[in-house]
Amino acid sequence: MPQSKPKVLFLPFDLLSHYSRCIQLAKTIQDEYDVLFCHSQKYEKFLKESGFVTFPCEIFNASAVINCSRNFDFSWLNYEDISRVVENQISN
Repeated sequence: MPQSKPKVLFLPFDLLSHYSRCIQLAKTIQDEYDVLFCHSQKYEKFLKESGFVTFPCEIFNASAVINCSRNFDFSWLNYEDISRVVENQISN
């Protein structure tokens, strides 16, 4: 029975720059690891074209985070939201 490879999960912000960097990194390790990406409606096409599988999970709203950060508002970085997102990611 073939042994399964360890899994690597990518959970980038829903931004093209984050997904494109992670895709490049994933390509370099895909022979040694099973690589999966958090599903992105916007970037699903790029992931499929690169041959990567996605899984559903909750992520931070990248647009809201950027807008807040531009105003030096880091209220998005709070225990409740972080706990909810991380717990959802772990459960998947």
